[in-house]
Amino acid sequence: MVADELTQRDGLRPGNLAAIIWWRSASARRTDLAGLAPAQRLAPVLRCGWAANWDYFTVVRASSLDDLNGLAATLARCGHEMTAVLGRRDLDARQGPTGSHAVWFAALWRWNDAWHRASAAERRAYDADVDQAFTWAHNHGVATLGRYACSWSSGWDHFTVWAVPSLDLLDECMHRLGAQRDWRFAQSYHYIGRPVALAQSGGWA
Repeated sequence: MVADELTQRDGLRPGNLAAIIWWRSASARRTDLAGLAPAQRLAPVLRCGWAANWDYFTVVRASSLDDLNGLAATLARCGHEMTAVLGRRDLDARQGPTGSHAVWFAALWRWNDAWHRASAAERRAYDADVDQAFTWAHNHGVATLGRYACSWSSGWDHFTVWAVPSLDLLDECMHRLGAQRDWRFAQSYHYIGRPVALAQSGGWA
């Protein structure tokens, strides 16, 4: 489980159903997102426009698709457009030594044909290889929000979000996953974001 210190500082809280959402401005005007402040965020608001085709992303609690539709309507009123993936947690959040988190990393993936052809023993070996890389990451201050199954709401099988002390450490994490050939059983898509401070008005800047 996520430690109390990280929960208080970064807003990480355990929950069974959550959505990762991305949004961007649909107009040239700067908008005040104060109306979104009550949303129960599991991650900070993250600026990702420098590395993606969306301006921001975050993870929020959501009890249904109707909740996401309501959030999309609020964003639209603020001059933004949104996309989202809803998932149910099937692995708990974990963290290593507490510390500051300069960047956040989101991954979505779908299992490929090789995964579906693999035997139970091959899948267990794969999981053990990947766990080695994650153990190293947790020991070096990386916090993982958990794994969320989302095949029922999207074209992806799972998503996860990490809080990482630095880009260099994130690069090393990815190198270690690559060394374990984590790509051999899945196709994935990644986002990197930096936390955005809340505006003085209480909205999302």
